[in-house]
Amino acid sequence: MEKKSLLAENSNEFKDVVLKISEIKKDFFNDFEIQAFGEYMGNNAGLKIIIRNALKPGVSEGKIQPELATKGGIQFKSIGRESDLFISALSSYYELSGEQKFTIRSVVADCLVLSSKIFDINKDKLKLLLTFDPENKKDLLCELYMDIDLFSKEIVLSEKDMQWREKIITNFIR
Repeated sequence: MEKKSLLAENSNEFKDVVLKISEIKKDFFNDFEIQAFGEYMGNNAGLKIIIRNALKPGVSEGKIQPELATKGGIQFKSIGRESDLFISALSSYYELSGEQKFTIRSVVADCLVLSSKIFDINKDKLKLLLTFDPENKKDLLCELYMDIDLFSKEIVLSEKDMQWREKIITNFIR
């Protein structure tokens, strides 16, 4: 597998994480199961991402339609040491302290496809808006952008708001 640095080079203060897809398969629900990695301190850091097949366009008449988000449309899962290293990398990039491990539970987010067009996830690049704890029941509401390009085998996680860094990490470790 080609090694690619986990942190994208940006000219702004936002931190983007770039993951190279190493494996794509479909489960019995026809959802995509993806393993993706990036390099951090000479080691592979990564996780498993499950993308529900029920995603639909979330933009209508030029406006984002939050009610079109797929509830639980994305799940992140640990793959062991590589996922713990992913948390270490993210914490370092976000300038947060502490040694944390990736949760053993699935990290679930609602998913809104930022497009008005019907798409084919196998062929089209998708930009998604992920919302964690959307009803803020655990005081962990935060959002991330996720770009998926299955053809190029790349996933980019981009910050939407730097003030959510701690909540993003907390969602991945709780």
